Amino acid sequence: MQKKDLFLVLYSDLRAAGGGIESWLIKFLENRDILSSDTDHIYILFLNSDYDIEQKIPFLFKDSEIQFISIALESKFPLIRGIEYQIKGFKQLQQLITKSSILISVGTYLELFLIYRIKKRNIDIKKGYWIRNVLKFLLKTRHTGIFSSIILKMEAPLLKSMDFIIANGEDTFNYYRNEYNLNNLYLNKNAVDESKICINEHPFENNTIRIGYIGRLVQDKGIDSFLKSIELYNSKSIEFVIIGSGDMEEDVKKIGKKMNNVLFYGAVSNQDVYHYLSTLDATVHLTYVDSGGLSNSLLESIFSDNLIICWNTSAFTQILNDENAILIEHGNVEQLSSTYTKIAADRGFALRKIQAAKKLKPGNDMISHMNKFLDIINII
Repeated sequence: MQKKDLFLVLYSDLRAAGGGIESWLIKFLENRDILSSDTDHIYILFLNSDYDIEQKIPFLFKDSEIQFISIALESKFPLIRGIEYQIKGFKQLQQLITKSSILISVGTYLELFLIYRIKKRNIDIKKGYWIRNVLKFLLKTRHTGIFSSIILKMEAPLLKSMDFIIANGEDTFNYYRNEYNLNNLYLNKNAVDESKICINEHPFENNTIRIGYIGRLVQDKGIDSFLKSIELYNSKSIEFVIIGSGDMEEDVKKIGKKMNNVLFYGAVSNQDVYHYLSTLDATVHLTYVDSGGLSNSLLESIFSDNLIICWNTSAFTQILNDENAILIEHGNVEQLSSTYTKIAADRGFALRKIQAAKKLKPGNDMISHMNKFLDIINII
């Protein structure tokens, strides 16, 4: 079988300390050898930005055969930037596609529309979309205003024009299967690279319990709820660790100055995240956007043998239950705070859940993820 070039199209500046998409991409590229029998060159389209090159994913792969193609957007206005992205990204792809290729938009409607516009011409081109979030729910956080309804109306025809669609979790898979009755939809959940994991060998054995939040410091990810729960919990028996960056960073710093059991480390690299997870007894997962696929950070915590504390929503219950995690009523900060008291008083309760969560590891590793992707591109 003839090898194909693989194109991944992203509307991201590919910061190495970025969120779920960036974390997934690093793991995907680090395990790309699994695809070598079927794919040739790998091209990554991404946004240029002012961040130092050492802070970006291309720096991690500077000595590899992967070609990173940056798109510089000059405008500061979201609408104009979106138009710029379409024009410049389309031109780049037209120049780069010279042989049989697989084009995959990763992320949102902007990448999806760009891929849609590429004509198949006289060479074999397969076009796909890798779903990272349910668009309907994502738009509620993006301040797209009157354009939201227009974008949503475009989604169905754009999706049906794709040769294949990959959902990153059972929640996203079920939503799109039920909403649009797609017959070209495949499930390939997010996964963890086990070779990077640093397991917490002795959870809940130290005098002070450590509970961590790792992720973007924005309201949609629930950092506001975490900060409120800390303030409600009036005890020094737990140390709270916060890692990340975002709009609410000043709020985090403020509570860190007020309470000496709150430690804020700022943004760290994806590799350093694994080290910090090995020092935590528990982690909280409080994203407000439901149906966003199987969470990378959730899986990393499970594989690190942390106790999982999360909202009782489909984003988490697609893999978790009361046996292997502490499920909190969505948005109930008081219940979240009282959970800290419960695990401080009964560490055995927490350890039993960690033990049960270990059964979730098989099949959620990166090798399985890459082989599943290979199966999909061989089917289409």
